[in-house]
Amino acid sequence: MKDSNVPESGKDIREILGIALKRKDVISLAIGEPDFPTPKSVIDATKESLDNGTTNYSQPNGVPELRHALVKKLREENGIDSSEDDIIVTCGSSEALFIATFAAMKPGEKTLIPDPGYMDYSEVVRMLNGTPVPTKLSNEGFSFDSDILRKTIDEKTRILFLNSPSNPTGTVMSKREMEEIADIATENNMLIFSDEAYEKYVYDNEKHYSIGSMNGMEDKVVTFNTFSKTYSMPGFRLGYCKGPSDMIKKMIQLKFAITVSSPAFLQHGAVEALKIPEKDIQKNVNVFDDKRKFASKRLKEIGFDFIIPKGAFYIFFRTLGGMKSQEFSEFLIREAKVLTVPGNQFGSSGEGFIRMSYATSKDKISDAMDKIEMAVRKIK
Repeated sequence: MKDSNVPESGKDIREILGIALKRKDVISLAIGEPDFPTPKSVIDATKESLDNGTTNYSQPNGVPELRHALVKKLREENGIDSSEDDIIVTCGSSEALFIATFAAMKPGEKTLIPDPGYMDYSEVVRMLNGTPVPTKLSNEGFSFDSDILRKTIDEKTRILFLNSPSNPTGTVMSKREMEEIADIATENNMLIFSDEAYEKYVYDNEKHYSIGSMNGMEDKVVTFNTFSKTYSMPGFRLGYCKGPSDMIKKMIQLKFAITVSSPAFLQHGAVEALKIPEKDIQKNVNVFDDKRKFASKRLKEIGFDFIIPKGAFYIFFRTLGGMKSQEFSEFLIREAKVLTVPGNQFGSSGEGFIRMSYATSKDKISDAMDKIEMAVRKIK
């Protein structure tokens, strides 16, 4: 009898992730959130803010203390100069992506979406009556091919989405690749939406570059980030965005119409998060690096084919036995009791791949790998 909790073909990631919350017998390698606790200093600052009666609306663009701290952070860590007026604090970076797309794109205009890439980009564009244009990434390293990019652009192309380090592939774009894309965007009068949620999660001496820091890109790039990943604050639902002044003004109007403001007491917790020393953040990154190496080693031993990721906390590996993504994901939950995300959720070029997250305990990863190894013996 078929397990009723196994996702049927065509079900989306929200239904897949719902299984992780309901099934206690399943090891989830699907959820993309850090497994270390929110720092105590952040919790304490949030509690103190509540104790001080911070329960009213804040400014739509965020409390001044947080925007001031973000100006400093962007300048020192990302090389991006900004004023407080060019920053908006949002309910997660998802809200920022939505209202930025709303502000920048007219109905019928096109946006270029990395394929494979984070699925919400295309969804947001469709919701706002735009046209998402999947742009196939190279098979070697999942990077943009400048020739393919140029051929894809036409007079209706308005926005190019970037995501480095990447969800789902773990790709970290080089400075040279960023510069090529910056040139293409400039030539074609396009905006670049740079999603940098995983900026701290880079390995093997790679470096994260913010395309908004490059010469001449100040008014051509909208930079998105979140407190969810670096500081393990996903439930706080706090993100932020830096962009051109005129666009941020439009976003503030939209923000006010949609959610009015992000909770002020949570923003005071975020101010404290930005004070956490880099060495403490790096300790957590090193733990993830160890899990990345362990999971990569075990997957190779089992016989999976993949490019070892240089960033984020996902491995994007090929299926076995000629199975399609959805079929293989269902196979893993049925035969191994391990939950993953089918690669086709990230675009047509993700077909034939599976995304696993190693943002869980090493013991769970080890147990999951053992169960997967036993399961795939049936199809080898």
